Amino acid sequence: MSNLYSRFMYSCLMVTLLVGIVLLGERAIMLSLYAIQVKLFQELQGLYLFTNNEMKKKQQQQDYLDWYLFSIWSVWILGETLSLDIVYTSWLRLGSFLAYTSWFVISVIFLCIDDLLLQLGHFFWIHFLNTITVTQVYVLYLNLSQGLYWFLLPCSLVVCNDIGAYICGRCFGQRKLISVSPNKTLEGFIGAWLITMVIGYVFSNWLAQYEYLFLKNAPPITQWLKNTTGNYHHQYNHFEYHGLALAMYASLMAPFGGFFASSLKRAKGVKDFDQWIPGHGGMTDRMDCHLLMGLFTLVYIKALVL
Repeated sequence: MSNLYSRFMYSCLMVTLLVGIVLLGERAIMLSLYAIQVKLFQELQGLYLFTNNEMKKKQQQQDYLDWYLFSIWSVWILGETLSLDIVYTSWLRLGSFLAYTSWFVISVIFLCIDDLLLQLGHFFWIHFLNTITVTQVYVLYLNLSQGLYWFLLPCSLVVCNDIGAYICGRCFGQRKLISVSPNKTLEGFIGAWLITMVIGYVFSNWLAQYEYLFLKNAPPITQWLKNTTGNYHHQYNHFEYHGLALAMYASLMAPFGGFFASSLKRAKGVKDFDQWIPGHGGMTDRMDCHLLMGLFTLVYIKALVL
């Protein structure tokens, strides 16, 4: 019961923080995303997925290389999101690629015949980690550039689906859904889908009436209110269709990001990625279902909205 109470309280706190950060505007959201990406990378890299006892003796050397690549990738993405002058951006891209080349050369030099298969597995794993952490920030930045609506709605739907699955699973769950995540049930999955579809239909239209959520480079809401007179509401028609489409993906596809994260934990025999958030585990335990949602939203916007 204490764990359930802790989970509920920290869930409320995280939702409150999300709303507060959104109201502070695009810059606050981007700063938060950069902080989250560092924590995600730290937790996932710390799994040491491709490591044996012999390699653990050289782990500090590998850690330096992993964080060096993360730093290179982050600087490149930071330059892309800051909208620098085209000349500076071009030089930054060139510098980032040359830095990546140096990382590549050093990594190849340190390859060892005895541990070659594990080292190559780690080589591809660390590229994947940077893709789902650092590059994900750039994807979310592109969504934000179309307005806060396209950040807030998908995130909210994933959170609603996660909560719905937890409640329905505890109340009605009997049949296991997937072996790598034994606590997930078919009843929880279906119940969460129904709840998310209803919320997606209602919430999408409700959000669409607020002009602030469609501003490009949205400032803090207090600053916008000072410069705005008259009616703050407007009406975008038929946004419930977008809400239903995003809700469908958030409830049927996005959870598989969580199942994938569960498989990583099972592979290393750990319960949570960290104990950073009481009742929830680590940051990755909370963000795993967002793994695919941001990219789907971007593709959806480009295909059917713009």
